Amino acid sequence: ERMAPGMGPSLPLVGLMAALVTPDQGFISRRYRSSIVRWKVGKFSVETGLKKKIRGRSVEKYPCVRCMGEDNKWNGRKWASMNSLWSELFVEELSRLGVKHICIGPGSRSTPLTIAAAENINVTTSVHYDERSLGFYALGLAKGYNSPVAIVTTSGTAVPNLLPAVVEAYQDYVPLVVVSADRPAELLDCGANQAIYQTGMFSDFTVLSKDIPCPTSEIPPEFLLSTVDYVVSKAKSSRRPTHINFHFREPLSPPIDLSSTTFQHHLPSDTYLNSLQSWINSEKPLTSYVGAPIGGLSPNIVEQILERKTRAGNGRILLIAGNIDTQTDASSILSLARHWNVPLYTDICSQLRFIEDKSVNLVSDSDPESIQLAKDPNTLVIQFGDRFVSKSLATALSVGRPSIVQINPTLDRQDPMHLVELRVQADIAQACMSLAPSASLNSDVIHCVDEEVKSKDELACLESEASLVQWVCSKTSKESIIYLGNSMPIRYADRLATRCSRSPALVAASRGASGIDGLLSAALGIQKSTGKHVILLIGDLSLLHDIGALKLAKGHDISIILLNNDGGIIFQKLPVFQQKHVFKEFFQAPHGFSSFKNAAEQFGLQYQKLDSLHKLEKLQARLNLGSFTSGSLGPALFELHAPQ
Repeated sequence: ERMAPGMGPSLPLVGLMAALVTPDQGFISRRYRSSIVRWKVGKFSVETGLKKKIRGRSVEKYPCVRCMGEDNKWNGRKWASMNSLWSELFVEELSRLGVKHICIGPGSRSTPLTIAAAENINVTTSVHYDERSLGFYALGLAKGYNSPVAIVTTSGTAVPNLLPAVVEAYQDYVPLVVVSADRPAELLDCGANQAIYQTGMFSDFTVLSKDIPCPTSEIPPEFLLSTVDYVVSKAKSSRRPTHINFHFREPLSPPIDLSSTTFQHHLPSDTYLNSLQSWINSEKPLTSYVGAPIGGLSPNIVEQILERKTRAGNGRILLIAGNIDTQTDASSILSLARHWNVPLYTDICSQLRFIEDKSVNLVSDSDPESIQLAKDPNTLVIQFGDRFVSKSLATALSVGRPSIVQINPTLDRQDPMHLVELRVQADIAQACMSLAPSASLNSDVIHCVDEEVKSKDELACLESEASLVQWVCSKTSKESIIYLGNSMPIRYADRLATRCSRSPALVAASRGASGIDGLLSAALGIQKSTGKHVILLIGDLSLLHDIGALKLAKGHDISIILLNNDGGIIFQKLPVFQQKHVFKEFFQAPHGFSSFKNAAEQFGLQYQKLDSLHKLEKLQARLNLGSFTSGSLGPALFELHAPQ
């Protein structure tokens, strides 16, 4: 009935079961048991099928092709309404711009956008009922894809539920395209149901916000397409969120019978798309934006940095690798440190913490040399990437106030101590090459040692959160991703994680605003977009904040390692801990859940309580897995209930 996976384009016609067969814009289509089968008449060209949900029914989009020339889905088609036409144009333009994943929060006002996304074979969709969780899931997807992801929501409070994720994305340079549906102007500020002012809702946390009026044939389609192009280009170029707000009048859902007189006045004219023939016959967006790429350092900047290096002299130079996204950048920094023969401080999110290279002096908080250099006012510090986690290093720099040069792809101020003397916008890898042109700068220089560094006694992992985090970092396969939760997990890892061969190639975290909400959702998004096994180290309050995201976990290869200490134990490290009369109730805020087993079982996750070496061995078996069929592991929750 359908083409077998892997079969080539010269297939003969497949057999048909009895069904209604009709032309569909250059395709032959067949609906059978709520499924759609499409193939092009003539020569075959096979594409991967996508499983989706359309109007509440399971729909499997089988291998199909785009038609050539004028025979396509745009010409000669009857549209249910201008809402439907604009929504389909919008989703099609998103796909042409490289937005291949759309996250959808179910709702009524966004019906045209949802149907358009569900029926477009060029985009993948994810659906979740909780918009706050959905926003963070999209953020994780965008991190993994390294490209924008769109989020569609209905009107009203659904939209501001995205604010925490938008804030994190803005602070962490993650491109999102927020698409909100809205009431028409005549229903705003008059007491209409679920109608609030949504334009500019995200204020300073989007780089661009656009309002789209109610679809009408009086506005040419070029307006819509060029606006989409502008919004997505801003998200790409700034690597930050944008917002587009669609106003829709009813009818929102297309009618079954287009000949119904009730809907005749909503139908677009047959000539509405005539001006778009060039766009229709291509696969390119209406307007392509091409910006100048960020390059290396100019000769003048190179000279300034080398002069500072000479003044500092040998033994007084410290390189810092902060939050680094790519291995190419990380390996380039490593090569520069080797070429200059200077110490390199590696943040837990630098992608360099777990590697061992005998030719480079790699340091962290556990090495006194880095702190001493930071305290020396005559030291030259060159920092690459975003800010680092270590409070000890930040304190030492504040005390010593050395000369600091910061090199980053953006000119944004990543300087909470206000000590940077020279901030340079440049591609990190090319900047390293400019500073050491004769060094070998490539992504192959990162090598792990063959022998595994011994972790603490495994019994200690059953009694101490810190020991468990260190143990997990030393046991995880290098093909996996560790996603470090905020609060204590990332601090434990930054302080204790050691260099070893079994560590992951990538460490990820939500360090934009460093909140404890949406961490599970973001980790699930990363897993979905990369296909890698994700190990999430998360605290109990963080999981409670995002407990509904366990519904999203089905089909994701994720190991959730929960550190359950019954509340906000991190506050014990602050002076307020001495205020015993208020600390427990108002700061620790114990939740009283000694086990999350019921939550795991309710959402279909495997569950293990880490209370014996046997259970620890089961966790290690998952951590050791480097290659597997995607989706074969599934989600699992491992819980440590350790003394405070």
